[in-house]
Amino acid sequence: MELSGRLQAVADMVTEGGRVADIGCDHGYTSIYLWKEKKCRRIIAMDVKTGPLERAKANINKYNLSDYIEVRLSDGAEALKENEADTLLMSGMGGRLTIDILKRAFKRLGKSFELVLQPQSEIFLVRAFLRDEGIKIVDETMVFDQGKYYSVIKAQPEGGREGPAAGNKEDREGRQNYPQIVENHFGPVLLNKRPGVFLDFLKKEKEKTDSLLSRVTKEKRRKELQEYLLYVETAMNT
Repeated sequence: MELSGRLQAVADMVTEGGRVADIGCDHGYTSIYLWKEKKCRRIIAMDVKTGPLERAKANINKYNLSDYIEVRLSDGAEALKENEADTLLMSGMGGRLTIDILKRAFKRLGKSFELVLQPQSEIFLVRAFLRDEGIKIVDETMVFDQGKYYSVIKAQPEGGREGPAAGNKEDREGRQNYPQIVENHFGPVLLNKRPGVFLDFLKKEKEKTDSLLSRVTKEKRRKELQEYLLYVETAMNT
């Protein structure tokens, strides 16, 4: 099975050997890929809507994996029981919905999960939420897929499955310190890895913001854009 660039980046972030709850599984392709590639020993594919869940079931049956991938109707992680998963995987949701699902999951089940997150919007809110919850972003990647940039976050609690420095040891050694708000907007790992796709993203963000500033007249909006432009330019400078 071949995944889109976005979903491939999500699947690649999952630590091998664990149990995965694929929340908002949609068509189930990520769950199917993870099992076929032997990346995990149990998968629970979950979705709040019956339509996507039926599509996921059909695809899982197509690959004869119904004995290995369990499907559950679930509002976020509500149908997940204690000690059933090591990794919570969420992709394709808005940032605020991602945060809401995590808040409810943490309240019921605690925070001892690896998180693999690909928010579609307001990712800076997700990064700020993780920081506030004491959860460390240990890795992050960015891909350009079908005309859009997507960030994929891997986060773990301190002392988690791979330890507090997992995936980020080299980044932390000699890393440049950025203001917290800049790290929330662009990601501490990406700011230090500085892959080409990330630098392209920053360049496009600067061009877009400059263009908006040349057309916007309302003072409040201009101030917001000027502040964001400062964050972008700070991120662009090593």
